[in-house]
Amino acid sequence: MSVLLASCNGKTNTGNGKEVAGTPVTTYDTTLKSGVITEKVICKNDPNVSYALYIPSGYKAGNEYPVIYLFDPHADGLLPINKYKDLAEKYGYILIGSNNSKNGLAWDGVHQTIKAMFEDSQARLSIDKNRIYAGGFSGGSRVASSIAINDGGIRGVIGCSAGFPQLTKQLDNKFDFIGIAGNEDFNMTEMKNLEKNFEGTGMRHTLIIFNGKHEWCDKAIFEKAFQWLQLNEMKDKMIDVNNQLIYEVKESYYKQINGEEAKGKKYEALLLYKQMLSFLDGVTDVSSVRKSLDSLASLDDVKKTIQFKTDMEKRELEIQQNYAKEFTSKDMIWWVNEINQLNTKTKSNDPETVQMYKRILGYLSLVAYSYANSSLNGNNLDQAGMYIKLYSLIDPQNSEHSYMSATLFAKRNQIDKVIPALKEAVKLGFDDVGRLQNDPVFASIKNNKDFIEIVTGINKAKTDKN
Repeated sequence: MSVLLASCNGKTNTGNGKEVAGTPVTTYDTTLKSGVITEKVICKNDPNVSYALYIPSGYKAGNEYPVIYLFDPHADGLLPINKYKDLAEKYGYILIGSNNSKNGLAWDGVHQTIKAMFEDSQARLSIDKNRIYAGGFSGGSRVASSIAINDGGIRGVIGCSAGFPQLTKQLDNKFDFIGIAGNEDFNMTEMKNLEKNFEGTGMRHTLIIFNGKHEWCDKAIFEKAFQWLQLNEMKDKMIDVNNQLIYEVKESYYKQINGEEAKGKKYEALLLYKQMLSFLDGVTDVSSVRKSLDSLASLDDVKKTIQFKTDMEKRELEIQQNYAKEFTSKDMIWWVNEINQLNTKTKSNDPETVQMYKRILGYLSLVAYSYANSSLNGNNLDQAGMYIKLYSLIDPQNSEHSYMSATLFAKRNQIDKVIPALKEAVKLGFDDVGRLQNDPVFASIKNNKDFIEIVTGINKAKTDKN
């Protein structure tokens, strides 16, 4: 029923553009190059919708290929394509990154752009309709899950740093789900709870926790997602069994497990055994893995660690909820004191404590951003100024509060303060030229010499980086 499942033209394909027994066949777009990134493919039926694209170099129209649609919370489709194109090349997947889907937009509008992107890409590329995947980071992860939940036709979801959207109905469409989150990510606890909720649903699932914060993970971590997709396809006899991949995954996990056990970290070894089981059960004999997992799970010290982790997660949620209640009622003096205390706790000698309070600061950063953004959009400028200041105290290395300061100054017509704020944003890592140039709040200074220099500088830095 869904556009996500249907071919855009419903024609029989032989891959050569000719007719077989009088049946018209699909004509694929041969202008799209393989082995290189195409930064912007404009949808033929809707020029306002576009996507970044990577086609593996071995691509041949007519042979069907799996595809992963990727969603960045800031509509930066190129970002994940750049990060993971080498993996797409290695495993033979097409990667497509949405340039339209981003946080803060109504779902109906986002959904229409996604449909347009699916229709366009599946008409122009030789895509295996049974091997369509969606992935995303943060709000983009919720978008990827939303498509799978609401539309179907998605075989699996790679959910980075966020789980499902708020569900208003029973989950009817089943799909595989691999979650990825950093141990300093404020959404890590949510991801762990989602993993627990998958138990008994009949859906294949696993969760990868890496050393990091709320961010797109690096290539080495994301490769686990590609491996998991491949192994599940083998289990379902969609592709041939790859014994070399099975061996590599098995050896990689045993190496990690041996390392954790050598350090006496039984709980960490337990988690790795669980992951290993989710990867390999169904493609090779895992009886010894299951035996080792059950043996570790029965140990009293492991049980105590599991209970300790559970208690800490409850405590973390309570702290988040309490701060959420206080956010609009406490003054700046109170918040400065609280933030100083939180920063002190992130310097503890206990890694668990450090990670938890970094996650709490990350959560407060998100809350501050949300209040500041809402106040700016509502032109409650004095309120916005307070929340932006609070945002900068909580998350001083984030470029967004400086960009928001520039927006605030522009709205107040304090033009002399806009450029310094934008320069500070760039210094902190802001590089979204499209957003900067198209932001209507800066329309009056687009021809300003300093503004042009900022744009030119960002573009040069991007070119030098690539």
